[in-house]
Amino acid sequence: MWLAQAVTVLVVLMMNATAWADSRLVQVLATDPSPKVRAQAALRLATQPPTPEVQTALIAALDDPASIVRGSAARALGEIGGDEAYAPLCRTARDADGFVAKWSRWAAVRVASRARTIAITVQGLQVEPSRLGSPGDRRVRLLAEDMTRNLQDGVLAALVETGRFDVDAGMDFTDEVEGAQRLPGPAQGPGVRVAIRGRLARLSGDERSAEVEVRAEAQGPSGVLLWEGVVRATGAQATQGGQDEYVDEFTIPKDPVDARVRAAEAAGRAVAQELARALGPQPLGPERTRRER
Repeated sequence: MWLAQAVTVLVVLMMNATAWADSRLVQVLATDPSPKVRAQAALRLATQPPTPEVQTALIAALDDPASIVRGSAARALGEIGGDEAYAPLCRTARDADGFVAKWSRWAAVRVASRARTIAITVQGLQVEPSRLGSPGDRRVRLLAEDMTRNLQDGVLAALVETGRFDVDAGMDFTDEVEGAQRLPGPAQGPGVRVAIRGRLARLSGDERSAEVEVRAEAQGPSGVLLWEGVVRATGAQATQGGQDEYVDEFTIPKDPVDARVRAAEAAGRAVAQELARALGPQPLGPERTRRER
């Protein structure tokens, strides 16, 4: 009995000591006149439990006048930061100081990799008619629209299937993606939001067989680049398979799906797969966050 009581007292004392250490480090980070000391306090907080007080202090330190402190705070948030640190880190990833920008971008990707849900938009992922022919040609415009829709749908379908991604409020195709949920707008509060942008870089083939190359990137708030890459995909014209017992002489046959449209959807899925990998477990330093081409 006395042993159990002693262990309980020891645990309570250790918890109190940890809380005192956190408070002391928070105070040092906010008030010490030495930038080096403040930076060390930020790094030390990365080894402490991510309490609301610690999170708030590190986020505030992203605005410290000394770049060494801002960079150290970003590095610490990369280790223990929650969703609320994501937008501030994306902002400081545009810092004029390269040290701060590097660690902030790395930290933003790390925070996103830990998020349970990531809200995505894909309106910026487009197939421009000029890449397919004369923009004034109605058939070219319709083909570009179909390829854009299927490119975006391919991304959404593959990402939603992972269980970590949801469609943001600005998305137009929620009802077309099975399992997607429309998220509230920014009024919902802090969160991890990613905008996927990109364009068709190359197309070869025709309606029967085609290959596409798509350049895409993922941006966080403030336009910070989280991931970029190039994917290639192929498509073949869809054929009607099997005999439908309900088809008769009055049935209007369906047009086969254009191979270029199918290739665009496959490219969208490839973009989603690359992005999902990029926002998976992250390396230990910012020098390895950008995927080599």
